[in-house]
Amino acid sequence: MFGKELVKVTAKQAIDSGISTPIKIHIIKINYAEDNNFSINLKEQGIIGTEKYRMEKYYFQNNQNRTKLIGKLLNKLLGNSLILVDTVNYCYKLKEFLSEFCPEWRFEVITGDISIIEREIILNGIKAAKSNFCLIGTYGTLSTGISINNLENIYFPDGGKSEIRIRQS
Repeated sequence: MFGKELVKVTAKQAIDSGISTPIKIHIIKINYAEDNNFSINLKEQGIIGTEKYRMEKYYFQNNQNRTKLIGKLLNKLLGNSLILVDTVNYCYKLKEFLSEFCPEWRFEVITGDISIIEREIILNGIKAAKSNFCLIGTYGTLSTGISINNLENIYFPDGGKSEIRIRQS
């Protein structure tokens, strides 16, 4: 487990061999017309590094139009969905907004604060659901070791610094 790497398997090889489920990835580019130069303006103001990252994260997590887009996609795309984010607070912010925006959906949150028993109840709920169940959780809690066969859509609205974590998810 912690020794030398013996075999390296790419995602494509895992899918082709049947180990992983085939996927389609759709990247949605959003034009922030009102703040097209948000990131550039921060840099020009001398805001860089961790502080710039925090301000960008705050902007994206509090952008109502962006959150509405997630709700519109949920209402358009059928099936069960998973939303993975970086921070616990954002999980609950999304759940609150999306519960109102998508009233016919069931939303549950799993973070590190949720007990193992509660997690199992929530995971069994989505596994039993035919459609309109959305699980919102943090990358740290749900990006590895969870298998939900009837999952149709995964959203990554809250980036982060680790490309590997996104791939694992």
